Amino acid sequence: MAIPENNLVLHLDADAIEGLNDNDTVETWSDLSGEENDVTQETLDNRPLYKTNVLSGKPVVRFDGTNDSLRISSNILSGSSFSVFIVKNQDNTSVDARSIVAHNTDDGGWPSWSIQNNSSRDTRFFVYTGETPHAIEGTTSISNGVFHIVTARYSSSADLWDLYVDGRLDVSGNKTGSLGRATDWIDIGYYPTSDVYYKGDIAEILIYDSVLSTQDKEEVERYLGNKWLGWATERDLELTGKVDSTSERSLELEGEGDITPVLSVEQVDSKIRLTWSYE
Repeated sequence: MAIPENNLVLHLDADAIEGLNDNDTVETWSDLSGEENDVTQETLDNRPLYKTNVLSGKPVVRFDGTNDSLRISSNILSGSSFSVFIVKNQDNTSVDARSIVAHNTDDGGWPSWSIQNNSSRDTRFFVYTGETPHAIEGTTSISNGVFHIVTARYSSSADLWDLYVDGRLDVSGNKTGSLGRATDWIDIGYYPTSDVYYKGDIAEILIYDSVLSTQDKEEVERYLGNKWLGWATERDLELTGKVDSTSERSLELEGEGDITPVLSVEQVDSKIRLTWSYE
C-alpha cells in the first residue's frame, strides 16, 4: 500500500535498516523520504539497539530509557503545520513522562513541540506557541506493553490540534498560533527540558511538513496498521446490486488488490450478510 508522499520530510522504518544483526547499535537510521534527513548518534554508549523479529516478524529500534537517542541536526519543518505518525511500544514499567519525538532547541529549554507519554501512561501532545507551553492530554494508555500507532497533527492557521491512537481520535484542542520557539533539530527519544529519555521500541516514524487531510491521515494509519499491527486490509469497494422480477439479487465487488471468493452467506433478520476477505 502506497502512502502519501507530498510534504513527507522524514520516514524512518526499522524494517528497512540494512547491515545490522540483533543487538547491534544503531548509529544511523536512514531516512526514506528522499530528503536525506537521516537520524544519527555519534556516541557509542548512547545508541539504541537494533532488535530482530519483535513485531509481526519485523525488527524494531529499542531505546533504553537511560541515555539512548537519535538526532536530525537540522530543522526539517518549514512552518507551524505538521503531521507525525509513530509506531511504538512504551515500556510498561516506565511511569515517568518520556518524549518519543521532540522538536528541540539548543538552549535546553522547552521544545517547539513534542509527543510524549506522561506519568499517567497516556499520550501528551505539547506545543509552544507565543511565549507559553500548551498540551493536550490523551486518555488511551500507550504504556501497556503493546504496540500502538500514535498520530499527531497541528496547524497554526486551520484551528486543528489533535491526537489519535490506533486510528481513533483520543483528544483534540483549539489552541492556535505559530510555534514560538526557534528550532534547531529533532530528537528521537530525548526530552531536554527534563533531561529524560524514552524507554521502549520504535518501529516506524513519518513526519509531514503539512497537516494531512483526514483521508490521507487514514491512508497512512492503514498502511502502518496492516504492516505492523495485523489490521485487516481495508480498501474502497464499489458495491452494486440489482433486483429482478423473481427477486434474485446479485452483488459485485470491485477494489484494489485480490479479493477472495465470498466465504459465507447468512441471513440476519431481514438482511443477507456476505463475508469476504482480501489478499
